Amino acid sequence: SEATAVHPYSQRGNLQLGAKETGFLLGYIPASVSYKQLGEEREGRRGSVALFYMRVQEEPERKIFPPVNFLEVVSRVVEHNGLRRVIGEVSGPALQHSLLSVEVRQDHNLAFVRVEEPGSDLLDLVHGHLRDLSLHRVDCVYVDLPLAHPATPGAASGLGDLGLFFGGIIPEAHAGGGDVLRLQYLNNVEITAGDISTASDFGGELLGLIFRQNPSA
Repeated sequence: SEATAVHPYSQRGNLQLGAKETGFLLGYIPASVSYKQLGEEREGRRGSVALFYMRVQEEPERKIFPPVNFLEVVSRVVEHNGLRRVIGEVSGPALQHSLLSVEVRQDHNLAFVRVEEPGSDLLDLVHGHLRDLSLHRVDCVYVDLPLAHPATPGAASGLGDLGLFFGGIIPEAHAGGGDVLRLQYLNNVEITAGDISTASDFGGELLGLIFRQNPSA
């Protein structure tokens, strides 16, 4: 689920149900969304959401292949959520052409780049889409990578240099099976740690890890 991080109350409700944080998407909520009844006025600033996962049945054990620069935060989320995951050893599979799709949500002024097959051309393709989306003044771009794909570390190794940083893990959400690693990119959108409320010690820790990766923080 996605719980607003403009205030902590929705997050507390998720925690009481047994859900745990898997990430924070910065700037996900349009500035037009108001929380005036709670005394929250952001004066034209976008809000953020916390990603939560609650297990309703045991997920399968899987090997995952996180890019090296996201290994620490991925491992921490996997550990905290008790996911049945093993970090796989990358044997350098031959990379083919990437297969991906782009969805723009005009009502939120954000976009998703969903990678189905990571290939040797992934960096160039994502760079091109980020440039085009930025020129069209899309505020936030989220890039979804298949964590169970052994080609992901090699294909995604340079994405951090494009300004992408960790957003979260969405367990069992990839169409081909396995987890989605969601990276995020802010197009001249200012988000500070003070804009975001957390509701647990781990939420605060995870948010700190994310902001340490954010090139604009």
